[in-house]
Amino acid sequence: MSLHRENSSELSMRRYDTFIYDGIMDHYRAEWVANPLRNPKTARVFAHFISATGPTLSIFERKPRNASAIFSETPVPNYQQGLWTYVLPMMALNHQGLLHAMLALASLHIAKLQNTSVTPSYKHYAYALKRIHHCVGNRAKRHMPTTIAATLLLGFYEVMTADHLKWSSHLAGAKQLFIEIDFKGMTKEYRRIKAEAAAQEPQNLYDDCETALQERNPNKTFKNLSLAIDESLVSTLIGRKLKYDQFGQIVEDTPNRQGPNESIPSALDTQKYELYQDLFWWYARQDVYQAIVSGNKLLLDYSRWADCPPRASMGRADAVHGTHDHLILLLGRIAEFQARDRSRKIKVMEANGGHWRPPANMDFGSPTLNRGAPLFPPAPGTSGPPGQGFGPPQGFTMGGGRGQMEPPGPPPQMPTFYGMAPSRSNAQMPSSYVIDGSNATPSPKSDRSDYDLENATQAALDEWFQIRAALNTFKSHFGPQFQPLSPELHQPTLTPFGPALQYRSYDVANLWGLYYMAYIIALRAHPHMPPAAMMAAGIAAQQTAEYTRLIGQIAGGIVPPHPGQALNPSLGASLCEISMPLFFAGVTYQHPGQRDWLVRHVRDIEARTGWASVGMIAQGCETAWIKAYEAGRGPPYQRTKEVWYVEESINDSRITRKGGHFDGVEPDPSDLSDKRWASTNAGTRVHWAMGLLSVEDDI
Repeated sequence: MSLHRENSSELSMRRYDTFIYDGIMDHYRAEWVANPLRNPKTARVFAHFISATGPTLSIFERKPRNASAIFSETPVPNYQQGLWTYVLPMMALNHQGLLHAMLALASLHIAKLQNTSVTPSYKHYAYALKRIHHCVGNRAKRHMPTTIAATLLLGFYEVMTADHLKWSSHLAGAKQLFIEIDFKGMTKEYRRIKAEAAAQEPQNLYDDCETALQERNPNKTFKNLSLAIDESLVSTLIGRKLKYDQFGQIVEDTPNRQGPNESIPSALDTQKYELYQDLFWWYARQDVYQAIVSGNKLLLDYSRWADCPPRASMGRADAVHGTHDHLILLLGRIAEFQARDRSRKIKVMEANGGHWRPPANMDFGSPTLNRGAPLFPPAPGTSGPPGQGFGPPQGFTMGGGRGQMEPPGPPPQMPTFYGMAPSRSNAQMPSSYVIDGSNATPSPKSDRSDYDLENATQAALDEWFQIRAALNTFKSHFGPQFQPLSPELHQPTLTPFGPALQYRSYDVANLWGLYYMAYIIALRAHPHMPPAAMMAAGIAAQQTAEYTRLIGQIAGGIVPPHPGQALNPSLGASLCEISMPLFFAGVTYQHPGQRDWLVRHVRDIEARTGWASVGMIAQGCETAWIKAYEAGRGPPYQRTKEVWYVEESINDSRITRKGGHFDGVEPDPSDLSDKRWASTNAGTRVHWAMGLLSVEDDI
């Protein structure tokens, strides 16, 4: 309490350095038994997690990210208990694994912000690994929310360091825990409990909608949230018929769907169920991100995603997290389709002599010829689609502007990786998460000898147009409060992309950025596009140009107009969120002003938030532009900052995890130290953006 009173007040703005000072990590020592209630230095690091690191983890949460609630001297109402700012930090005080994971992430965050030693964070990381290893091996602790949260936090630790291979490994462990949780049974019981409670409420209790919005209490407005989810809409988004009243189970047959029924107690704790929901949707967001960047399949089979329903109904301005969950469901479907359809695309290339070629009568407007349908969603403020259709490309462009270079000749050589960057085809789950008879996702079956390529292509086209229809349906459910603000309601800001788009809140703006990113990925995943995502990005540049521009306008409305403007953690979180859409849009930017704006602001976001993965977006985009120029398919570009190269890194055992260990010695399976996870040579760390950063020989 005293620490909070000394470093903040009701009139002061929250900052990234509210509880820290220069040199705080110089004399900080990680302890095996951490206790922020007794150790003042540990308390400062823990307070930094609550006030700065935690609010940056996710902006789409069920309850407000009120970092001051945990320091209150009076009881905190349930609707003010944020996931990463109250609920889990309170649980961490009685769970050393989760506490060390939070301290590891917070101390790393401080080190990144101040450019100081990361050794304390490594020690907390190692301590957390040992504690979590014990928990996942204990039947009573394996499925506790604290165990799952600690696993996900260690994965996010790797996001901050931009070590995405280890990130995927932790996600694979979390995936196994979610498989073992009976979401279907819990969903049925949860809906029954909520329905009974709703029936006992006075009918006019919340007739005054304004009162309900002011309280922003999901526990008192569940009539409009939990039970009002549009099953028809969710069915459209996932492409299967769904009825939550039938145990939350997909109506269609789903083989190999077995799961333990011991993870749900006889008397359901509704708050614990909501906590599982919050953690699942944070996991799902990370799972779909690793899939769209690496080009790999989703770690958690997509047939299981709908078992956990969205946390709120679609299109509610007072429950933006519900719209986010619906969008993640749709983005997961796009990622699953893109990865699954790759084998068919490769067969098409083989039939064409190993080269990608557009079909003779390439029609991207409809699944069958002469039945045109609008390909693109209407831009904000318009009622209809743009007039331009998705015609056959005349060459390989990188940006979509008029008068661009469209050189004739054969297409460039197909990359040896299929995502936005090279990656292993499967993430290795930590051995401690594996149990006998675990419900792992079944391996794909081998191709049949009687594979009908023509019918398979038509089926892929039909499915793709269903996905496109789902994208347009999703957009139609955005409410009026999700639309851009009219010019008279905000200070106009000009960007190289056009006037910045301003929304009622940063989370709404980020939802639009994610939506247009999903549409861009879907266009690049069209069945007639090549299987490599980076190659498809160049070919579809003209068709995605409008939406890459809109993402730039949305980002322009989030980025502070003045470089020296103070940055609070909430704004920093929104800036980190918009960085992923900027990556997918930015690789095709050609205008010098747009490129300069992206690199300058993304590097500033990295420096001010401490998120290393954000900086890799700038490096990746720069190298994409340079390679486009070298191939004669884009204007010249000169890098603004030296890139981090690792020659022959693609064959390094630290990447492939084959052969010897980091020091050339095989690891001891019983060794749980951080040596299994952390490289002693930072120069060998590999980033997903290596697909854009590496030299030709690496690719």
